[in-house]
Formats: sequence, structure tokens, C-alpha cells
Amino acid sequence: MASKSEPTIEEKQRSREQARNEGDFLKADALKAELLESHGFLVKDFADGSSELYKPTTQIVLEGPTIMNLAHSALGAATVEEVNGISAQVIDRIERLGDGFSIELSGSKPSDAMFWFGMSGCTNDMLFDVLAQKVREEIARMLLKESTREVDILRILEKVSACNVHDDDLFKSIENDLYYSHPRSLIWLFRFGSRGRNMKQFKRNVLRHVGETTSDSEDAVSESEDTASESEDNTIDYNNLFENNSLPLIIDCGCGYGTTMIGLKTGGYMYDGYNMLGVDFSENAICYANGIRTRESFNGVRFVCADIFEALEKIKDNYAGVVKAALVQFPTPFKLEGGGNTQLPEEDDGFMVSERLWNGLWEVNCEKVLVQSNVEDVFLNMVKSGCGSGYEIIDNDEKKMVGMPFDYSVGGFEGLSKKELRITSRAERWLEMGGGSGGERAKVRNEERYLPIEGLTETEANCILKGVPVFREVFRIVGSK
Repeated sequence: MASKSEPTIEEKQRSREQARNEGDFLKADALKAELLESHGFLVKDFADGSSELYKPTTQIVLEGPTIMNLAHSALGAATVEEVNGISAQVIDRIERLGDGFSIELSGSKPSDAMFWFGMSGCTNDMLFDVLAQKVREEIARMLLKESTREVDILRILEKVSACNVHDDDLFKSIENDLYYSHPRSLIWLFRFGSRGRNMKQFKRNVLRHVGETTSDSEDAVSESEDTASESEDNTIDYNNLFENNSLPLIIDCGCGYGTTMIGLKTGGYMYDGYNMLGVDFSENAICYANGIRTRESFNGVRFVCADIFEALEKIKDNYAGVVKAALVQFPTPFKLEGGGNTQLPEEDDGFMVSERLWNGLWEVNCEKVLVQSNVEDVFLNMVKSGCGSGYEIIDNDEKKMVGMPFDYSVGGFEGLSKKELRITSRAERWLEMGGGSGGERAKVRNEERYLPIEGLTETEANCILKGVPVFREVFRIVGSK
């Protein structure tokens, strides 16, 4: 039997036109990449569905900062308005580069640029749409090469998903059920946070990378990180945080990147009957969360950069509705005596989950509190302070956040978590120091969830992927104020 002949250039062009007109953009992009890689033709599309092939001219080389330089500089921007201004420069540069965009955005660079803009809090929807198209085109080109590994494509899509960008055609390029709350997406946030703990130095490094370091910019970085949280907290109008301040409120204390609220909202679990407030002292984390909140037009969700103790005081005095629940998830642990990370806060000075926090939650009459940690001695400390501050542990099905339309079924991450949980180096040191010698140990609850799986934090995503124990309990208030 004679083998089927290779389609001609014209046949590939017609097949691409048909795929494009039928909405199969993944196939259309693959054929477009093949026409360029195998035959040296670029494609110009027309509104009537037809197309034209042409040979590329000499690649355009533009002056000024490259797209990746601009994406990095967005992280050093002082305001969202400045970030969006930089994003407009990127869109303009991509348009001017035309089909020669790959000179600056080849391989994983489109997804890298998208991730940097996502972390900077960019709210320009057009930028994410343009970069998603470039990601799709680069994946189509990469899939033509035998050397391309599935993991290379997967890492690109993980970064796109971490920005909460939705593109069904893009995610069809690989057999993997990725979405925002998937651990493989959230792990990029964990890595970013771990590498950028000292954000002042991180921003200085960004400015140096793009060649914009001056004495004025150094001063601006120092001032912005030291004073932004305090100044913003003083300007937050807690009387008008939400359209309806009489709805039940859920507070995420130390919300970080806001992944719990974003994941629940994206997954359709949060509805108009509740308001959700994320509070964190990190300006950079709140910037990321608000970027997604703005782009997705989430109702009933707010993220504020503020001191949690001051926020609770303002809520007590200004919020009309009841405080239904609070989430205290994986707070930065305190320093372990005798070793470890010396930059961590002291147990009695600087650790967020103190009696002061529990008293603040009691003062606003918070009905339930979910506490989670991946550090056993820290978790036991939180449990002790909670039980001594007007709260008690719930030992039955009421642990689940009653009154909220959640599906608590566990699943979706088969094959990702390790079969055997490992003991961490901190837990080993704690045990060597006599911790738990009196029989006081925390129960590992990796398989017990009190929020839907879509409510994962980036820290728990890391625990799932690395087999780290997770400890959690739900408390209820005893009496009322």
C-alpha cells in the first residue's frame, strides 16, 4: 500500500484556514508554526477567513528595553498605574515586532513575562490576552521539535495558570488538568515568595537588572516597602469595603497571595451571600491578589494591606454584619530556640498568632477559626493560645465551615503527593530538644480538609508536592462578647 504523500504548502494553508474558521486555534497555530519552521513562510490572516503566505523580511531590531526587561521592571514599579503603563509599552513593542516577536519572546519567555506581570499586580487584560496568544504560538512551534519535553510545556502552562489566565485552547496542548488552585500552579507562588523574602533587596536587584538603579530609585524602594502598609491601613474605609457591609464576613488573616479566596471564587464556591476580606502586611502579596481580583471583577472579595490587629479593631467598630469565620493558614513560624532561621520572629514578639490575635477575633465575635500549619511546635503553640483565649476545638462534623456551599470531597491531585510523609528538619530539632516528650503531639491531617481543595494556599501546595505533614483544627467561640 502506498504511503500517504506529504501535504503541499497550499494544502497546509487551506487546512489552517479551515481549523481557524472552525475555532480550532491550537491546530491552526501548529500549522502556522509548521509553515514557518519547515517552509519559511509567515501567514497573514484576513477578516473573511482567508490567509496569505509571505516570506519574512529581515528581523526588526528595536531600540530601548526588551520585553523581558520591561516585564522585570514592572516588579520594581511603585504603583499599579505604573505597572499598567509598562504593560502598554510591552503591547506596543509586540505589535511593532510583528511576526518577528520571537526574537524577544521565544520558548518560555512569553509565560515568564506573563508571570512577572501577574506578580506585579497588573490589571491590563489586553496584556494577558496578547501574551497568551504568544504562549500558544510558541508552544505550537516547540511541539514540532523532537527535543521538546512534556515537562517544558507543563512548566509554561503552570506559570500561565498561576496568573489565573483562562485559555481553553492553550491548555489543550498537553494532557493535564491544570487550573488555578492546582498545586503545580501554586508552587510558582511559593517559589517566588521564598526567593523574594527580602523584597527591598529583591527590587533593587530588579532595578539593577534593567539598568535603572539611581540613588533616587534606591531611596524609593526603601521608603515604599517600609511605609506602604502603614499608610494604606490609615486610608482604608472599613465602612465601605463592600457593596453590602451587612453580609456575613470571612476574614483571611495573613492571606499572603490570597490564593484561598481567589481559588474559591474562581471555582464557583463563593456566592453573593458572603463577603471575604484578605488581610496581609506584605504590599507585594496584596498587589498580586488585587491584580487578579480586578481582572476577574470579583464581587464580595477585598484584599487590604494592613496590620491584622488594627484591621480587627476597625472591623469591630465599622462592619455591620457578623464575622462568620476566620482563616489562619500557615503563618510565618516563630524562631526555634537553639538554631534554624534567625530572621524569623520571636515566639513572644512578632509572631502573628498570639493571644492578641485570638482576643481580637473574640472581640469581633468571630464564630469559627480555621488554623493550619506545617510546623508542629508552632501549631501546638497556636492551639494552646486559642484554647486560653475564649475558643475551643470542635471535635465533630461542625469543623467544616457550616453555612457555605462547599464540596468537601478530596481528590484531583492523584500521583502528586508522596505516599509517605517525611519529618522536617525543624521537627527533628524540636524533638531532640524534648518537644513532645510529655505526649503532646499534633495529629497529622493531610487527608482531612475543612475547606474545599480549591482553597489551597501556596504553602500547602508545597506540602502536597513534597510530602510535608500538615496540622489543622477548627475552633469555635465560647460564649460571646
